Amino acid sequence: MKDGETLGKRVKQLRKAAGLTQAQLAEASTLSPGTIGDIEADRQGAGKKIDRLAAALHTTTEHLRNGDDAAVAVILESMLSPRESRLIERFRSMNDRAKERLEDFAVGLQGAIKDRQPRIKQTTQEIRGAKIRRSG
Repeated sequence: MKDGETLGKRVKQLRKAAGLTQAQLAEASTLSPGTIGDIEADRQGAGKKIDRLAAALHTTTEHLRNGDDAAVAVILESMLSPRESRLIERFRSMNDRAKERLEDFAVGLQGAIKDRQPRIKQTTQEIRGAKIRRSG
């Protein structure tokens, strides 16, 4: 176990990685939201509930108890969609130069999308305004 890492911190980390709220984890594990909150805040241990928590978080009880990092990698990969898994496999098979070029392309693409959003919003507003003027 890493210094300062607790069961509560691992549960919270896995819950957030899975995109779940405390209420959703509570429902999936058949525990109360208050119990989930108490476990995450380290006010209460999981005890016999650890099996239900592990199943709901797609992990092992050993990982929840001890924080095995190898288990985390397997868990996170199991949460990927088939498309994400294919992209990761392709990325892993690339040489370093190709990986750098792909990362640069992704950053550029992200910037281009951000730049277009205000223009798309403005165009949408202009179209709505034209429709209102025509109907009025």
